[in-house]
Amino acid sequence: MSMTESNLPTRRVDFTEVAAVAPALAEYTRKYVVGDLWTRPGLSKRDRSLATVAALVARGQEVGYSHYIEGALDNGVTPAELSELLLHLAFYSGWPNALSAIQATRAAFVERGIDASTLPPV
Repeated sequence: MSMTESNLPTRRVDFTEVAAVAPALAEYTRKYVVGDLWTRPGLSKRDRSLATVAALVARGQEVGYSHYIEGALDNGVTPAELSELLLHLAFYSGWPNALSAIQATRAAFVERGIDASTLPPV
């Protein structure tokens, strides 16, 4: 079954919702994660994106997949690199963890018109 626009995952973290439940968590996220961590000079946003997606997948933390996978593509990570990342992590963190990121990654690919012809072959 192929993904269509009607069945793509759309659930992303909404910081308005976070602030309505945990205002300090929303503020600390905005101030320290978005405003500080992602702007430090030690790593490029591209490299931070790769590390972040890898950590989320390795830990099976699905709530961040859509946001950070899309951010990774925005920050210069290629679809081929994301594909290889998921393959690599399957061996180290388990097949279920790698497979859990497929739907969010596929949704980002569909949204951007990325197809399998641009991905590494088997």
